[in-house]
Amino acid sequence: MITFHKLIKEFVRLGPSMAEEDVRTIFLRNLDRYAGPILKLTKGRKGGQKADDIIQRQAILRTEQEREAARRCAAILKLPLLFKENMDHLIMPREEIQNCEEPRRIIICQENDVLSRENDAFKVTVENVIVSRSCDMISAVLGLIMAIYTFNLAYPKHIQKTLLFCQRVLLSLDDEVAIDKKILNVTSLLNQEMNK
Repeated sequence: MITFHKLIKEFVRLGPSMAEEDVRTIFLRNLDRYAGPILKLTKGRKGGQKADDIIQRQAILRTEQEREAARRCAAILKLPLLFKENMDHLIMPREEIQNCEEPRRIIICQENDVLSRENDAFKVTVENVIVSRSCDMISAVLGLIMAIYTFNLAYPKHIQKTLLFCQRVLLSLDDEVAIDKKILNVTSLLNQEMNK
């Protein structure tokens, strides 16, 4: 098991032409850019109950920083709806993972509330081995993408387009493979929504 910061170090060492401090900054900047359009385009769609709960809770959060973190989490949880995928198969509470009939090769284990900021609240696991721990959901998703890239793994089929969008658009990481048409279409829709 490695820390989130060691995972960033290894991720940067293996290829992306960006500095360690830029990885999280780039991801958050692009997520902030697309969060509004993601939430607007997925409003009222079935699925994403966790995200809807976060959106309702957002109003009672005390600080702007907490509200911003909640908005980011809601956007990441709603993003799969644009690809007809489901984030619930990727981020699961520990109890659900233990009771899951179908084992998950790559998953984020949620120890506490999705808005938790406690140490080790989220664990990225690959083949039942914890590869990274994070104190927030956004770092866990970023950690998952970096782990998949670092260990040269394939994205899980049931959430592949969402994670590729995160890699290509939010992290600005081009893997020199032709971009999927669905990802191009969703990116175009989001940019149109942003420009309204």
